[in-house]
Amino acid sequence: MTNRVFIDSNIWVYFFSDNENHKAGIVERFLADSASKSVFMTSCQVVNEVSNVLKRHGFPEEKIRVVIQEITNICLIQDLTVDISLLASGCVRSIRSLSGTVSSLPPQKPPVAIC
Repeated sequence: MTNRVFIDSNIWVYFFSDNENHKAGIVERFLADSASKSVFMTSCQVVNEVSNVLKRHGFPEEKIRVVIQEITNICLIQDLTVDISLLASGCVRSIRSLSGTVSSLPPQKPPVAIC
């Protein structure tokens, strides 16, 4: 069974951050461990949020473009619709905190949200 995993902006910010090495490592391990059994998804809104956060933290435009390209290489980019917003509002988080462990959701509640 392939899991659909939605990855939210804070996870991407940790992953690409220059000063959050511990959290970046957790995200990197999760992505590597889940890649064979998961389809990673994110939205245009998330990509825009990541871009804005990185700009506020002084990332150069060239590096932000590389980050956007890397996200699109890792994830399917899901268009944001009202139905998706409603689904996301009811999602159970699969990671309680980046320092905790990954919990699993019952099969009837996809996609798993990484928020």
